[in-house]
Amino acid sequence: MITHFVGSNIDLKLASVGQSIMQAVQPRSIIAPLQLGLGLQMYHHFASQFLINTLHEHGFTCSYPEVQKYEQNAAVSKNSIIPKNLQEHDIQFIADNVDHNVATIDGTGTFHGMCIVAALTPKFLIPHTPITKVTVTAEEIAHVGRINIENFKIPVKLPPLTYLPLRPIVADDPTCQLDVLWKTFAFSHANMVRNNANATQWTISREVFSDISTYGRP
Repeated sequence: MITHFVGSNIDLKLASVGQSIMQAVQPRSIIAPLQLGLGLQMYHHFASQFLINTLHEHGFTCSYPEVQKYEQNAAVSKNSIIPKNLQEHDIQFIADNVDHNVATIDGTGTFHGMCIVAALTPKFLIPHTPITKVTVTAEEIAHVGRINIENFKIPVKLPPLTYLPLRPIVADDPTCQLDVLWKTFAFSHANMVRNNANATQWTISREVFSDISTYGRP
């Protein structure tokens, strides 16, 4: 088979063709990584049953029910990845609902779902455990997805909160002496006013300020 492929890197092509042949010859004995991984990737990106089944008929992916079964087993197997001892961790659950086809003619075909994400800090290493292939019921998935609501009790020996003193923030305002600067320039340039009797006060002041490089400083 190596002689029939061209290119510098043919390992991926060889693995794809070899796994496709093995899956087609022994469809009930093995689950090739290519067929399962590609099916899961198509499911996560497109969630299309027609696309997965079409690729499955050509021998490139596993079937759509096989993808669903893997998702169910993964949900049950990976439920306990959160550490049991949370004294050194802070965990927060974020939940949101999704509704699809809420208004149908006959009232069927609607979907109401809830997605919950757990945010944990500081991070920890997630153990890589194998996912067993068993038959999982909806009750088992609902059981492992349940979150117990517990009331928070303040410890008896909780130390009091102490606040650090705040330092005053001092910032230089370049316009704080603007009025004084305006009057000073108007007084010191009285000769300009007399020489330009027909000019307006705003025109004079604008000429004065345009010649000052330290504008805004007293």
